[in-house]
Amino acid sequence: MTGATRYAAPQTPTTADGSGGKRADVPPARRPTSFCTHLIENTIGENISTDSNDSKVPALEFRNVSRTYDKGKFTAVSEVSLTVEPGQIHALIGPNGAGKTTLVKMAASILDPSQGEVIVDGHNATTHSQQARRDVGLALGGELGFYPRASAIKNLRFFANVAGIPSKNIPAETERVLEAVSLSKNGNQKVNSFSRGMVQRLHIARALLGHPALLVMDEPTNGLDPDIALSIRTLLKDLANNGHAVFLTSHTMSEIEDVSHVISVIGAGRIHFTGGLTEVVNYAGVTATTTATIHARNKDIVETLRSQPHVKELRQSPKGARWGLTVFWESSQTPAQIQAEVQRIFREHSIEIPNDLVTRKPTLEEAYLSLAGELKRP
Repeated sequence: MTGATRYAAPQTPTTADGSGGKRADVPPARRPTSFCTHLIENTIGENISTDSNDSKVPALEFRNVSRTYDKGKFTAVSEVSLTVEPGQIHALIGPNGAGKTTLVKMAASILDPSQGEVIVDGHNATTHSQQARRDVGLALGGELGFYPRASAIKNLRFFANVAGIPSKNIPAETERVLEAVSLSKNGNQKVNSFSRGMVQRLHIARALLGHPALLVMDEPTNGLDPDIALSIRTLLKDLANNGHAVFLTSHTMSEIEDVSHVISVIGAGRIHFTGGLTEVVNYAGVTATTTATIHARNKDIVETLRSQPHVKELRQSPKGARWGLTVFWESSQTPAQIQAEVQRIFREHSIEIPNDLVTRKPTLEEAYLSLAGELKRP
């Protein structure tokens, strides 16, 4: 069966006010069949269907969702609407306390909304929670969650049984998910002998039990070495190409930039913008970024650069006796034209042009940094 191909931006960009038009059609994707892989509540003894669903049904929908705490005194998320399609990696970015974890918990049916609807693979996660949970694979990662002195196979067979997968199917299902995360050769090893990267892969394997329509992941590469993190990112893209929808959070912007088809920016509990990478960068209003390292004694040029037209923000950070500068521009000029202008300013101040002076298109991290102030709670 052919998997879905990776695509750039399957949704029309939308802002917090909902403008931006309809969601674009999504390329055909292999629709995973459904079993419960939820790790909080079990469904032992229930009849579970393996029939494929209509591939046009979104894997996840938040429909005007709000969640409050302390008898309504604190609003964690407010009027959130977003959609995750099959074969799509949808990333949620925002500062700490923005509401990311609350949305993840509601997507996984751990938490009910105070208002609105959470729909998982066509099932209302509140009124039909068991059906919804069957279609969610939850991978929160970390060192906990497995029996450390048991093998990977024994752990997965236990969780497959808890999930209600028929006993006759469990050996093949365990083998399938181990192969999906490249742990087939390690199935008989005890989990306490696994590296952190292997444990993270095992978390994903557990989430894959039963072909869930939706994978929910919170910081999937947090604390991993760069090479291991790269392998996890490759795995996520492979899973999406095979039809799985992935809803994830991460503070690593380069990771989001690498894997995501769609990005939602959340701040103070509200979705400010949803779109592809280019659309998010454009929304931030940053058209170019200049970086350089200067001597601390050359502070006058910092103020000159800060006062230039079309400078949205200038950030500086100490580097010993030097300063690292990052200038965010909102200008119709090309990066090359801005670079020439910055070089002229250095010459006017009789300062040698830094060897590391460069002006280029902004990264997602730089665009996000330029938005950080407006995303924080009051």
